Amino acid sequence: MNAVAPDAVETAMNQQWTDEEIKEIEENIALERMARPEEIAGAAAFLLSDQADYITRATIPVNGGWY
Repeated sequence: MNAVAPDAVETAMNQQWTDEEIKEIEENIALERMARPEEIAGAAAFLLSDQADYITRATIPVNGGWY
């Protein structure tokens, strides 16, 4: 089994956050922005593709360098 491990993603779930909260989060991400949903979907699509047939027990962090 494989997994995708996203961090902050631009979704309706975080629309309740203030501009200040979003700015603080983005300042801690190397790419200085939250992920777009399609970026998370791309990682999941790869793991579901034939190109990932030999990948097992992997977790792909999709986090823009947030640590």
